[in-house]
Amino acid sequence: MRCTCICFFFLLGRMAILNGLAFLIPLLCAFSWGEPAYLYFGPSMAVTLALGGLMMGFGRRHSKQLGVAGGAWYMVLVWVMLGGVGMLPYLFSGSLSVADAFLKVFRLIRRSACLALSGRPATYPVRWSCGTA
Repeated sequence: MRCTCICFFFLLGRMAILNGLAFLIPLLCAFSWGEPAYLYFGPSMAVTLALGGLMMGFGRRHSKQLGVAGGAWYMVLVWVMLGGVGMLPYLFSGSLSVADAFLKVFRLIRRSACLALSGRPATYPVRWSCGTA
């Protein structure tokens, strides 16, 4: 069991680092457009990269691959982790409560996955909001 837990930390750390690097896109857009959103995405990126580095460091000595059941648990934990780090910009901006931010991120992840898996382009305009509308 210990090897599986360490492997979970290593893989979750890799996903956190990828998600932290993905915060570069809105961070650079905020800088180029002159918006104050960099105040929310910069700290979110730092926290996510630090979390990913800690988890990868803790799980760096794993020597076991995940089985089917371990892969299923990994997918559950990845969704929870992505929801947790995805809500950080909303929390830093103060626009949403913890529960509202967590649920909003899950809704956006689910919508993106459904659009990607359907193979059809979106037929409605994509609207970004910070919970004000």
